[in-house]
Amino acid sequence: DLLDLHISLRRQRQMCIRDSQEILSILTKSAIQAYEVKKISGTEMPQRLMYTALYMNKHGDFINDIEQEKDVQENAFAEDTCGNLLTSHFRHTSQTHPSWGSFSSLEHPYLSLYIRADHSTLHELCTERNDITFSLQPLYEAAENTRLCVHEKDYPLEKLFHSRTPGNYPDYTGNRHPWSEEDEQNQLASAYSSAIDYNCQREAGASAVQAQQLLTMCMLQNVTASGSLRAWLRLLDSCSRPNKSYETKSLTDLIADHVASWVPEVYAWWSNSQRSKTELRV
Repeated sequence: DLLDLHISLRRQRQMCIRDSQEILSILTKSAIQAYEVKKISGTEMPQRLMYTALYMNKHGDFINDIEQEKDVQENAFAEDTCGNLLTSHFRHTSQTHPSWGSFSSLEHPYLSLYIRADHSTLHELCTERNDITFSLQPLYEAAENTRLCVHEKDYPLEKLFHSRTPGNYPDYTGNRHPWSEEDEQNQLASAYSSAIDYNCQREAGASAVQAQQLLTMCMLQNVTASGSLRAWLRLLDSCSRPNKSYETKSLTDLIADHVASWVPEVYAWWSNSQRSKTELRV
């Protein structure tokens, strides 16, 4: 019985691969890059908030009260000004000063992001740190979405699975490995085949949780992530190191773009003076 089942599954897989080649013909190279990072919400005027905390620690005054004084310029505590004042403090404070390394003000602003990437990369991202809250889409929910490409023959695979575009990709040692168009198509064909296997199991009565084990690790999944600025900077630092996968570093770059636009002055200071320097990590 097991031999008959094995032969039957092999025949189904061969049919899947033939069908997948038809679907691959409608894919475009620009559509393969399936990673998405979108801002959901973030603390308004985060750099002013951080400088407010720092100023109160150093001087004991509330900058909102100081703004009401007549001799204070109108934009004395504008968002970009506060960012420059904050980074200037950390840049010019000696390591022997008691306040050196007191980055508690970075804990106050919070940022929430929507992230979409393949299951393998999201697993690496979500297990990297415990100071960011990740609400990961259940695997069986993402698995159910793969049935779309089975029921709709023209449904684009790049909306469900990730595959690298052709090129030479570095590993953690710096050595580059070629990835051809044939490799790309074979991976997507295998992913499509796994989607058909999953759909067959579901139609045969298997639960989504049981059938999800048939799907490939390149299946796309969603996650909502929230954390303080300090937590995000730590995540960017650890996930952009050479020992991380190319996918993880690429996803980190997309996250960094949102952090940089949210707190431009602070991000520029951190990126230039703190990133990848373990003795100065925030």
